Amino acid sequence: MVTASLQRIASRMAHIEPFEVMEIQSLARQVEAQGHDVIHLEIGEPDFRTPQPIVDAAKRALDNEKMYYTSALGLPALREAISGFYRTRYGVEVPASRIIVTAGSSAALLLAFGVVLDAGDEVLTQVGREVSVALVTEDLRGAEDRGRVDVVTLREFS
Repeated sequence: MVTASLQRIASRMAHIEPFEVMEIQSLARQVEAQGHDVIHLEIGEPDFRTPQPIVDAAKRALDNEKMYYTSALGLPALREAISGFYRTRYGVEVPASRIIVTAGSSAALLLAFGVVLDAGDEVLTQVGREVSVALVTEDLRGAEDRGRVDVVTLREFS
């Protein structure tokens, strides 16, 4: 058996903190495992089962459709459907080419902030902001203070 050893870890890893919300979820699951009733509000996860029509559609898709990696921008049909939703619901024309589907808000924020923020830019955050905002700005070498109205200046990316 070959055992790999990690000789060196990139210095930027020392600046990356755990995703607090996931740590809170782990603690809540431990309390739940001890028999306590817990309502999970920590990651925006619903407190009800996935509706049966969605479960049935997922099963049909697994049985009948080819499974493959999707486009990095999201499934074209889903992006078209989102475009149609905005057209129908809000009367706003948002072309599917301007829509990106991510696997959560943290990924979306990292993409959006990564596109528009440069070293030296300022980010205004607020008390009670989504934790992933702080994590993303930190990933971009930014947020220094958490939990209060704060303007942070992004340092050089490292």
